[in-house]
Amino acid sequence: IVVVTLPEEMPVTETVELVTAIRGELKMSVLQLFVNAVLPPIFSDEEQALFAARPDLLKLRAAELAEQGVESALVAGARRAVREQVQRESLRRLFGELAEAAVLFPHLLDDASTRCGTERLAAVLASAEVAGRPVKLAV
Repeated sequence: IVVVTLPEEMPVTETVELVTAIRGELKMSVLQLFVNAVLPPIFSDEEQALFAARPDLLKLRAAELAEQGVESALVAGARRAVREQVQRESLRRLFGELAEAAVLFPHLLDDASTRCGTERLAAVLASAEVAGRPVKLAV
């Protein structure tokens, strides 16, 4: 069985439950775990802390109320910082609770349906190790 998830809280919760049921109830093994749409982190811990100190940037209407330029960029940055934090915590939990080998696919943004995007995904699959874990693919 191949399991695919996202680096977010609910999909990780469902994946842990699914893999546990596959192993426990079905007495089957998971051949591979794929984590799709992983964003590369762009903010350091210090930058994350600076954004965390500005909860006003995450209010529902913050983007709408932000002026052009710096304030607008800060709102976008704060939202990205939150997404990175959720992703980091979700992956930490996933890897802490499951022993399966995992392949992390990058979030392709605009390259999702292009040759370049396909080549990036193929390069990930060709790697011997991803995220410190061995990749085991049956071809």
